[in-house]
Amino acid sequence: MDWTEFGVQWLHILAGTFWFGGILFGNFVVIPAVMRLPMDSQRSAVHLIGEQANRIIPWVAVATIVLGIVRGTVYGEVKDIAALSTTYGIEWLVGLVAAIATFAWGMWVLGPAAERMTASGPASSTAAEIGKVRLFALLELLGFVVIFTTMILMHFASEG
Repeated sequence: MDWTEFGVQWLHILAGTFWFGGILFGNFVVIPAVMRLPMDSQRSAVHLIGEQANRIIPWVAVATIVLGIVRGTVYGEVKDIAALSTTYGIEWLVGLVAAIATFAWGMWVLGPAAERMTASGPASSTAAEIGKVRLFALLELLGFVVIFTTMILMHFASEG
């Protein structure tokens, strides 16, 4: 067994699980719970959660992407450009592009929209602003569905 490959795979899965799981937990548990708090408490809760998430999630996302590149190239089947025309290579490339796009979406679209929404406090947020942030969050989750699906597909492509 190649222990370096094992370590890269282990860290890649851990980071990806943390990134995807953190986003799922935030969208389906934390935010609905915060929305049940009194309005004056929502602003501080959202601020604290966002501050903490911004310290951790970008690093975990970058680690997931970098380790995925290493896993697919150094320890995977993508050894040259020609490998990108194989089933595994296409799935790996789609997963990589989806991961980069999902990361960028979270950093430069969803995050700033949420910050604008809460800048003057949730009490002053309009239904349209809240709806926009929820839509952006759902679109981010769609990126994770693509990433997760390509990870599963790559497993089967590398077996055959």
